[in-house]
Amino acid sequence: KAVVSTQSTGKCKSPILVEYTGLDTAKYGCGSCTIGTEGITCVSCEANEDAPCNGAVSTGKTFKCFPYAFNTTTKAWEAGSEAGTCIANEDTSIACNKPGESADQDYVVPHSGCGPCTAEAISANTCVQCEEDSCNSAAALSFVILPLIAAFFNLV
Repeated sequence: KAVVSTQSTGKCKSPILVEYTGLDTAKYGCGSCTIGTEGITCVSCEANEDAPCNGAVSTGKTFKCFPYAFNTTTKAWEAGSEAGTCIANEDTSIACNKPGESADQDYVVPHSGCGPCTAEAISANTCVQCEEDSCNSAAALSFVILPLIAAFFNLV
């Protein structure tokens, strides 16, 4: 909840929206951000007599993506049974990710499946991304792979 500074001038602070994670737990208030948090989880501003500078931060838009976990028994990545809620800035494109074919059991799925893959992870085939709500489910993969397999066999 936003807290209006009781100071007429000086520093104020507020949380920031962390892409694909949500509004950080930093508090609204007077004073500067804690050392090491400026621009990462908190933002400071200069208050003036006309208006507070630490107004309520947008909570962004929400969409769903599936989390993934490595099953040590089957030695395979498995999608969670329910999609988790992802939060992003209003102007950020929807993106979900999941482990790619080269992802081993030590791979860490970014943001529990929310957001894009890094360019390095795409090149290494450890991460696959898609751009629609809930697009990274295990079922979504079969809708892509099955037509490709059918097309391949029709070429042979």
